[in-house]
Amino acid sequence: MAGGFNPYLKSNPGIRPGVYLYNGILTDEHIGIIHGIFSKDIDLLLAAL
Repeated sequence: MAGGFNPYLKSNPGIRPGVYLYNGILTDEHIGIIHGIFSKDIDLLLAAL
């Protein structure tokens, strides 16, 4: 796979639900709620690239 993980995530939305951390930011809302940790939607994080 050439290009790295960021382009792979951007071009393959089916893999995103399996990503719990992205650049050190929790991306799974359910885990965040259970543990009282702030989470961000991975789609919003990827849109900033």
